[in-house]
Amino acid sequence: VGLAMSEWVLDGIPHSLNADFCELDVRRFHESVAGSNEWCTERALEGYAKEYSVKYPGEEWEAGRGRALRPAPLSRLHAQAGAVFGHVGVAGHERPLYFDPELPKGGGDFYPSQFWSREELGFDRRACPWVDQVEREHRACREGVVLIDMSSFGKFVVQGDGCHAAMQWCTSSLISDDWRTSGAVQYTQMLNQRGGIESDMTFMAQPGSVDGFYVVTGAGSATRDMDHVAETAFNKGIKNVKIREVTDDIAVLAVAGPGSRSVLEEMVLGGQPLDSGSFPFSTWQSIQLQGPGMEESVQVKAVRISYVCLLYTSPSPRDS
Repeated sequence: VGLAMSEWVLDGIPHSLNADFCELDVRRFHESVAGSNEWCTERALEGYAKEYSVKYPGEEWEAGRGRALRPAPLSRLHAQAGAVFGHVGVAGHERPLYFDPELPKGGGDFYPSQFWSREELGFDRRACPWVDQVEREHRACREGVVLIDMSSFGKFVVQGDGCHAAMQWCTSSLISDDWRTSGAVQYTQMLNQRGGIESDMTFMAQPGSVDGFYVVTGAGSATRDMDHVAETAFNKGIKNVKIREVTDDIAVLAVAGPGSRSVLEEMVLGGQPLDSGSFPFSTWQSIQLQGPGMEESVQVKAVRISYVCLLYTSPSPRDS
């Protein structure tokens, strides 16, 4: 660890040991938690107490939980549906691990107070309460259609005259000059100076901007990835690169599964086609949606990209 720390200070990255030091990177902490003395104190005390304890697979930390530091747009609905929440690393998010139909409903509160008393863990997964529920959710996604709240994904925009050059240096993808006007979406890797992978991400042209990129990365990676882009731009002498986090400004809902297209076709207004010819994979479009119970329609940026059958991920303002 001492060698890694010295190389980090001198060279900007540990390199001699050929090991992954991501879990020691201070940039894993989001400012929403790192800026809270109360959260840091509670987490440090629990970490010390658990240092030599036996930990169950999937065991959640209790310190700093339930404060809803960065609640998702649908958190109340999740709680009312019996969600068992889990924290997302040290990013300040709480998101459903699974839904327990027997869990007392949250009654509108974001975080059910029954969480820890209901979460019974063990080393035999068959004895854990989440196995059957997760299997049902898995089959629903594989055989039907599901709605997944992915708003906790890290999101940021890269703007300025130097944004194209900065993204070109940071990612493994070749970005053509006209790429931002093509409606393309790119899943790629962010690389370090040695060609190693720092993270994987998806990016597209920033909606409504002619000189920006909208980037989606892991829920706990936004701070580190933004810093990596900024550091790369500085080291390469790339000027006028502006980076801004928008994770808490934009909601992301994924409609996934074989039935995803049929569901959206019933909601899309104006007869906008969603077939593969009109809406190819790895592209995005603006669509207007209105479904049962919606008094007004809402415009979303629909993105077709996923490992799970058809997927339309819709980044839109949180309040929509």
